[in-house]
Amino acid sequence: MLVSSLIALLALAQAGEPAMNCNIGPGQHELAGQTWFTYACSDQSSVVFLAVEPNPAAPFYFIFTPGEEGYRLIGEGNGQRDATEAAYNVLMEYDEARIRQLVQSLLSDFAP
Repeated sequence: MLVSSLIALLALAQAGEPAMNCNIGPGQHELAGQTWFTYACSDQSSVVFLAVEPNPAAPFYFIFTPGEEGYRLIGEGNGQRDATEAAYNVLMEYDEARIRQLVQSLLSDFAP
């Protein structure tokens, strides 16, 4: 419950964006050898990757959101820089199809 609330607040922290909840999950996803929790968002297009202990990137999150020129990736937190950079490098390789597939999988597995 706490993690879901945190995800919703993190997503809302993006300036200029409409209110969005990112609490559909958690799934688990491996990035650079570490486990990240994944959550789909209420817009049914965005996805959050959340690092929690014992992941050395924790506390940290990334969120993919659709934009005019495709998906954009935003990250924020205070985890170990080398761990967050390794995950970032993996995520930068994701194409739009892979992101949409992940979102749809989370919606299928966890949406009410």
